[in-house]
Amino acid sequence: MRITHDDYTPLSLLAEVLSYAPTSLEGTKRFAEERLSNHDYLLPELRSRFEAILNSFSRLGSDTCETQGLDDDGVDLFLKFDDGVKSRRVGFQIKSNREADRDAKKTDVIPESGLLKTLKRQVLEALMSAKVDEWWIMPCFNLKQHKKRLGAINSFFKLNAGKNWPIEVISPEKVLGLLLLSPADVDAICTRILCRDDEVLFAARQELIDLSRPAQKIVYDTFFGALTENARLEPESIFDADDKLPAEELLEELQQTEYVGGDEYGGLTSYVLNPMAFPALCALHFEGRVRHELSVIEADTFMWRLLDDIYPGKKPRKSR
Repeated sequence: MRITHDDYTPLSLLAEVLSYAPTSLEGTKRFAEERLSNHDYLLPELRSRFEAILNSFSRLGSDTCETQGLDDDGVDLFLKFDDGVKSRRVGFQIKSNREADRDAKKTDVIPESGLLKTLKRQVLEALMSAKVDEWWIMPCFNLKQHKKRLGAINSFFKLNAGKNWPIEVISPEKVLGLLLLSPADVDAICTRILCRDDEVLFAARQELIDLSRPAQKIVYDTFFGALTENARLEPESIFDADDKLPAEELLEELQQTEYVGGDEYGGLTSYVLNPMAFPALCALHFEGRVRHELSVIEADTFMWRLLDDIYPGKKPRKSR
């Protein structure tokens, strides 16, 4: 596919992905879990999502960018890219829930928080030593415990950010939402944003839109097997697909698309499936396999993530 919306930078695309599926405040309790409260776990996980975003630009023919872990000079992750005018350097500082917990044990007086004092020092290091053009703080806090601590960080940096040196504090809900997306999910979301007017993606979306909801469900449930394993459709799947649409009408709709064929063995034991009835869906799957170098399972997840505003589906499939 090709980029049809080239006004995005890696940073603006990251902002879109962060807003894609934020969790609830209640959901941020997960940051108290052992792994998600560990800075050493969070750093490579977030970096892998950043790299998925950057790969979208290089894979689709745009300028290359880079990210690296510094863990120094007030910067945990460093992002460098060309915005079409100049080279941009953006630093990211990650604060884990364990750090917030340790801070809470030292003082309940939020303005005197050691964590906030650390961030004040790190922002100067990022500006003076790392020489970043912009600085983002990514607090990975359980907001049921540390909402006031986050509020103090927000207030301070909102008041003290300069016009020529932006500082962003990303909400824990957005950070967790990003972490809950796999790199393949991030890849697909970026592709859908950057290539949303691409002919193949448009055609695949139209193939799905033209189907009734029950027919979409049948295709979602069977397309992967039909494409990779020559799977067949069992008659009960048609009867179970929807209570409101008669099974005969659903079967007729699917046969008119040529996705569902006749019963080659007789006796209505099962129906032959023809995935090539949806050539654009096939193209999306192989886009994931070839250009994005995904496994068969990952390519299936990639394809349906590109279409999940039409048919949201279910959780990603697991290897059999």
